[in-house]
Amino acid sequence: MHGGLLKYTEWEARLKVLDDELNRLIAPDEEISGGNANPGNETVDPELLDDATEIGSDDGQGAEGNQQNPPPPPRRGHPEEIAKLELTRRYYLNALRFIRTIHEASELVLQLLSAKNKSEVIEAMDFFKAIDAYQVDTAKFGIRRMLRLIWTKANSDEGKGVQSHLIESYKELFFVAPPEMSENDSANYVARNMLSLTIDTTTAELTSLEKLMSTMMADGLIPELVISKLWQIYNVEKVKIPRAQRRGAIIVLGMLALAEPDIVVKQLETIIRVGLGPLGRKDLGLAKYTCLALSHISPVSRKAKDAPSPMGKLPNDHPIMEKLGALVQLPSENKDWYSMAEQAIGAIYALAKKPDLLCGDIIKRKTVAVFSDPPAPPRQDDAEDQVMQEAGTAEEAGQLPNPQSYFPLSQLLFIVGHVASKYFFINIHRKSWEADDV
Repeated sequence: MHGGLLKYTEWEARLKVLDDELNRLIAPDEEISGGNANPGNETVDPELLDDATEIGSDDGQGAEGNQQNPPPPPRRGHPEEIAKLELTRRYYLNALRFIRTIHEASELVLQLLSAKNKSEVIEAMDFFKAIDAYQVDTAKFGIRRMLRLIWTKANSDEGKGVQSHLIESYKELFFVAPPEMSENDSANYVARNMLSLTIDTTTAELTSLEKLMSTMMADGLIPELVISKLWQIYNVEKVKIPRAQRRGAIIVLGMLALAEPDIVVKQLETIIRVGLGPLGRKDLGLAKYTCLALSHISPVSRKAKDAPSPMGKLPNDHPIMEKLGALVQLPSENKDWYSMAEQAIGAIYALAKKPDLLCGDIIKRKTVAVFSDPPAPPRQDDAEDQVMQEAGTAEEAGQLPNPQSYFPLSQLLFIVGHVASKYFFINIHRKSWEADDV
């Protein structure tokens, strides 16, 4: 009955509908008698009243008269239907009790994901995968918690088993479309599932998801058609889509670029036009994740130093560098600017040939802008005007800083501090790398 799915809210709604139906059949006595207008009958218990055929009436009519004018048949005269509904109600109550038991058990199984015994961890993953098939509400919490298992040390057979089981579980949950779908529909299905993994996630969950996605990409588990669908979502302009959907597309693409940088390298023009263009200036979260995806092309680390880069370092006058510099200098009172500027500076240090000189010029221009009269807003070309209007220029105007605001000075100090930290990080680690090479 009802397909066997165990979503609590749906069963609760079914029980409410059934209760309403039972209340309609087992009506109060005033409804049974056809709606007597005497208000005194509303509080009379039917058990206290005798049958009208047993006591003579005052108007002189006998039993024969009562037989000629019998009372309307009560609506209680549906015993079979009422019995069936009562049995169904009992079934619903048992189902709700069973679902609540699963919810309580899920809290205990959630703790087993951190167990030292790896076989218990694997069984806990199987439990959440099983209840997700029945749409149990608590399944999504366990599936999100499973992400941290990607960091399990793989220096033993048990550790490798946990990682491989996690990847296999996520593959079955999100990356395998129903067999009756066509290739195109399957790609759409997988792309939507990948986007859903980025919604309402914490920074820690995104970091673990990044590791999982890059591992699956390195193992060849992500089809090219799915990557193409993600770029279509990121690049769409004629159709208005939710911000979270466009952001999710570039988040996933950036994660995949850790294992395959060419995914981003081949779409640099799209990135310049969308994430670093008017839409990026409008949605600073989109610009932030676009900069993060760019930094994955050539990450600054010892591992990246030893690996060949698919793209050489870019000159400071390259369009990407100019766009990144413009984003860092963008006047805004939106608090998302700080995380966006952090990723933009990181992308500059990952891609530019001479990032110190470029960031020095950015600081000089920002200093002049902060301590001088506010300049007139720059003139946008017609194409950018149209895109900004579609994105909503009213909110953008509200983000421009007040002349008396401290945000411009705060932005300047943030840029100086983050550039300094990047400079020291790279130089200190560069010396350690050179020492290791010697």
